[in-house]
Amino acid sequence: MRPVYEEHAKMFAPLGFLPGATPAHIEAIGKRGGWYEAGVPTLESYIDTGAWFAGTPQARMLEQFQWVSEAVMRH
Repeated sequence: MRPVYEEHAKMFAPLGFLPGATPAHIEAIGKRGGWYEAGVPTLESYIDTGAWFAGTPQARMLEQFQWVSEAVMRH
């Protein structure tokens, strides 16, 4: 679940859709590594607040990525 959370944070924190993320957190999220040293809220911290996450199962997501990449390579 952590990779999905991290991708969510990269996409939505700059838009203001990551509760509790400060401007310093958003800056750290935009860089490679150092998130948790900068105090970016963790997946576990959101789970502890009662947040829940839903999405495509990992295996299904990989199938979709494979399908798209094959379609792109054919064209």
